[in-house]
Amino acid sequence: MGLEHPHETSDGDQIVGFKDNYEYTIMSYNESKLNPGVFPRTPQILDVAAIQYLYGVNNNTRSGDDIYSWEDNENFMQTIWDTGGNDTISAAKQSNEVTIDLAAGYANIGLNNKTYKPARSNLQIPVNVIIENIKGGQGDDTLIGNNIDNRLEGNGGNDTLEGNGGNDFIDGGEGEDTAIFSDAPQNYDYEVIDNNQIKIIHARGSESVQTDILINIENLNFLDTNLTVHTLTAQKFYQATNQQGKVADLLKHNSGSIFQQIIDFLVTYLVRLMVHLAVLIVVLVH
Repeated sequence: MGLEHPHETSDGDQIVGFKDNYEYTIMSYNESKLNPGVFPRTPQILDVAAIQYLYGVNNNTRSGDDIYSWEDNENFMQTIWDTGGNDTISAAKQSNEVTIDLAAGYANIGLNNKTYKPARSNLQIPVNVIIENIKGGQGDDTLIGNNIDNRLEGNGGNDTLEGNGGNDFIDGGEGEDTAIFSDAPQNYDYEVIDNNQIKIIHARGSESVQTDILINIENLNFLDTNLTVHTLTAQKFYQATNQQGKVADLLKHNSGSIFQQIIDFLVTYLVRLMVHLAVLIVVLVH
């Protein structure tokens, strides 16, 4: 490939310090401190940058719809170079928790080869590579999208999922799953499609209008407020003639207020029903 070892000093451009290991370059003589005992199976992120600097960017590699997956608890280090298509990082075979962050460009998947502890940053994604989709495994996973339209699927476990920009489809799967939103609740509108599916619209605030579809999500975490999806479905019951509302109106900065609203609604309904029954009895008697 025409690459030097990072410790070589012949032309004065050596790599020193924490980047002189397999996590950053396959040309190093030092194992990764985060993933000891694992040798990279691809050129690493600094190698990709150097190769592109020397020879230009290859825009034809993996230009189709690709799925990147690994066996359960597999030991690996890898950098993805992908130039197009609708691509997926899949941890569906994993039994332990994983972290996959498309925005930051890294993932923790599998185990390291020496201590058999969970791997750390063993998958790298260069900044000019776009991955669209993530599938989690059976553990309590953390899945974070990027600024395009993503599809995030938690699968099993109690997962944390964040679209992080774009119009995202977020499916928690099994378990007690949480969707993360970066802004305050007053900047969102919502629509309860059914008891299992919710549309969250980032209608106000610093970002452009974005719409996320949530399915199999139990909890919603906003910038300064957390609530359950059951609260939204209860609000739909209370506002039977208005299925769309503001999350801030729902909360009224007090997550318990919605239950009082429901009680007030039921009391009013029962009182009216009793009045109608009394009138009906009077009519029938006379």
